[in-house]
Amino acid sequence: MALGLADRIAYRTVSLAKAFAGRAGLIACSRRTADFLPFHSHGAIFSSTLLPHDLAGLGAVLNRILTADDRRGRLVRQSAALREGLTAIGYSTAPSESWIVPLQPGTEQRISLLQHLLDGEGVFGAPFIPPAVGNNRCVHRLSVHSEVTDRELERVLDACALVRDKVGVQDWKSTRRRHV
Repeated sequence: MALGLADRIAYRTVSLAKAFAGRAGLIACSRRTADFLPFHSHGAIFSSTLLPHDLAGLGAVLNRILTADDRRGRLVRQSAALREGLTAIGYSTAPSESWIVPLQPGTEQRISLLQHLLDGEGVFGAPFIPPAVGNNRCVHRLSVHSEVTDRELERVLDACALVRDKVGVQDWKSTRRRHV
């Protein structure tokens, strides 16, 4: 759209599994393309159809998305607070500007230790190791949501401060890069 090419796109596929917390997907296209796809583009066709209850649920979710500016604003503020707090205690979260805040220990051994220690403090994230990321580029992602409280953020920051030296944050490539 930004390049003014939207009218040159024959169809768009949409997964409804993540952002809409639904199932299946849809294809938005012209009638001509819709008549063509089932017979010639099996890879572009989702394997299930949307049922009436799916459509009702998606309508409710879409309505909530369209009216949730307050939650989006809070999500931005809470995510920024977590990134700033982590930076203040020595972690590098760059280049994150979203609600997914990466801790970047690098190696599988370091991410394993980080996850084990944070789990022990009741702070759960999502580890990404090869082949999902490159060798020595492991990432432990913390995800914020709009309803996380200031107290819960403090608890996460306290846990990260507690394990910081045990996981050797000062030796992480991401930390060293930040101080250059």
